[in-house]
Amino acid sequence: MSITTYQIYLLAGFVILGLVDLYLYRYPIFHPIVLLTGVGYFWSEFSHGLIVGGVLELIFGIAQIRETRRLNLILYAGGLAIYLNQQTHNINLSLCMAFGLLLALGLQLIMEPVRDWLKWLILVVFSIAAVFLLPLLGEILGYIPASLLNHIAVAGGILPWIFFAYAIWSLSSRTRHREVTLAIPAILIGSYLAIRLNFWGAVVFVGVYYILDVLLKHREVEAIRWLDWLLVIVGIYLMLPNLSWLIVGVFAGILILNIVLVVRKFAPLEIYLLILIIGIILSQGRLLS
Repeated sequence: MSITTYQIYLLAGFVILGLVDLYLYRYPIFHPIVLLTGVGYFWSEFSHGLIVGGVLELIFGIAQIRETRRLNLILYAGGLAIYLNQQTHNINLSLCMAFGLLLALGLQLIMEPVRDWLKWLILVVFSIAAVFLLPLLGEILGYIPASLLNHIAVAGGILPWIFFAYAIWSLSSRTRHREVTLAIPAILIGSYLAIRLNFWGAVVFVGVYYILDVLLKHREVEAIRWLDWLLVIVGIYLMLPNLSWLIVGVFAGILILNIVLVVRKFAPLEIYLLILIIGIILSQGRLLS
């Protein structure tokens, strides 16, 4: 079986994403919003790289900085989602993200008990399997009824609200993690631009983060909390599909549920999948549009 140049690009991309996830995730330039945008560009999936990177940044950004992620292979999961979505001819990005997260979690569970050099070997073997076997999964997803795919797509629109729950909880808990307070404006502004297919979203994330770091170095960060709250409120307003009382009520309930789950120490991956299921049910009942 011959290997194409594009498949080599894919394999190299998966291995690089996995290694960055393992060793370099603490640096802002290696966050999903930045790196997955670049991966999407090299894989000829620039727009989907922006969307996946923006959504995963919204969901995992603060948890990543606070090292409470539980799922460590976030970038790798994003890469799987982009590739699977490509192989299914853009059948449903939210569904592909869910599968990407679950596959990355499975890989993480396999890698956890072994030594570093064996982790690298497992990562390479898993990546080779992903390049050649994910197209088969794409064909299976093609048999899912169109009505269910539509509900999943609608549910995907509520997933960024998971981030707002983390943002609000981080502020209300008066966390002492300075990095979290600095990252909230960068994540909100950068991710919003990225989800709107704006290349500058990735640039803005890194820029805002480092600018705030320079301005507030060795200073109290209490003042910036007001900016954080303002951006959270503005972000919620921008994410609402419309301002009908029904939609506002549904999204308020989702936000409250997210905060409850965060308080209960649920991991972002667990909340992601739970909210996806709830979103499908709400969409089936025509409470989301």
